[in-house]
Amino acid sequence: MQQAGNASRAPAAFRVSICTRFSRTRHPSSTPVLVVRRGERRKPSVRMGLQTAVANTPGPNDPSARLSKLYEEFKVKFPEVPEVSVGELHDWVKQAGPPDRPEGAPPPVLVDVRTREEQQVSMLPGPETLTQRQFEERGPDSFRGRRIVCYCTAGYRSGLYAQKLRRERGLDAYNLRGSILAWTQAGLPLVDPRDGSSTTQVHVYSKDWALQGQGYSPVSFRRPLLQLLRDAVSGWW
Repeated sequence: MQQAGNASRAPAAFRVSICTRFSRTRHPSSTPVLVVRRGERRKPSVRMGLQTAVANTPGPNDPSARLSKLYEEFKVKFPEVPEVSVGELHDWVKQAGPPDRPEGAPPPVLVDVRTREEQQVSMLPGPETLTQRQFEERGPDSFRGRRIVCYCTAGYRSGLYAQKLRRERGLDAYNLRGSILAWTQAGLPLVDPRDGSSTTQVHVYSKDWALQGQGYSPVSFRRPLLQLLRDAVSGWW
């Protein structure tokens, strides 16, 4: 703990380094410093040099931070697979022309690799959104030259499938980072595949993965561990 260097600038305040709370080492001005004022009940603030702002860094329970950490753990299983963010995918879709217009870049093909039970809750919208079964029935080679974006719940199963398409077929396959959960965190729409209507329900696989965006309702397997076993038998894990 160290006292503020200028008492007139921060009267009766203690400056505690967030990085080294009990260190006596002098820190550079860019080091985040926690300022706690005596006699005040306001939230602590972070002083960056001469500027002070209310701390709003996502905490460990922030859904976006948790999803990002989860995906970072996943992607070591498919390191050569390029990823695309929700924002990038949204731009690809907006910039592309209709599939049947030869002069326009065709939109990316979205492949939902989840189980049928998950897909029945909701899917990403778009005429070029296919289930894995539909994609394989049409023949993966028929999409050669197209950008293929795979997605699942958080990006694990889709990453493995994109890796398979690249290795075995040589296709231009990508993995949607954070997958359908990241899509909802961006506030983008979902559709009910049965009738194409808009829905705010999203299958999150397990209650522990209820990292959906605000305004969305989570649906999960009653026995996610049993589903994990089924996925393992089918080759996902």
